[in-house]
Amino acid sequence: MVTSPKRRARYVAGAIAHGVEMLIDELFGDIQLLEDEDTTADEVDVLWALDELPQQYADRYTALFAKQFLVAAAILGHRLTQAEWTAPLSMAEALALHIAKSRAELELDMAEVMDEDRIAEILAIFDDKAFEDGDHEALYDGTGATEADPMAWFRPYAHLTDAQALHPYLADEGPSAN
Repeated sequence: MVTSPKRRARYVAGAIAHGVEMLIDELFGDIQLLEDEDTTADEVDVLWALDELPQQYADRYTALFAKQFLVAAAILGHRLTQAEWTAPLSMAEALALHIAKSRAELELDMAEVMDEDRIAEILAIFDDKAFEDGDHEALYDGTGATEADPMAWFRPYAHLTDAQALHPYLADEGPSAN
């Protein structure tokens, strides 16, 4: 078991980075399935990453949505490697980080590098630092005043400046679904 707080933090950071990597890999598979079936997530029996998004919106998770979610996850993954942390800039990024964190928690548990209580404690601290609010979690249970249109999840949060612009692939007028 890892006892040094610095080493625990490094394990968790590595696990979260790996969680983003796993999420991106899984999204490639989800995109392929949605394109092959030419359908939405609610019509596919098993998806990897999209099945971990709020399921009441699954009928709107198209291949285009999955591609845009992959771009949001990739941008988030890049920011995770920067010296200064920037909290998720959109609901999609917050959801991507939420899924990556769940992957990290599983990886840490399976590696048995620290006990479950310690993992939960560290991830709670991570949540306090990583997320500005818990709005993304409200999507899972339908509480709160969160945006119910999944395509709007890619828009930057209203309080952001022009310097934190939207990636062109995530714009409302984005690429066609072909």
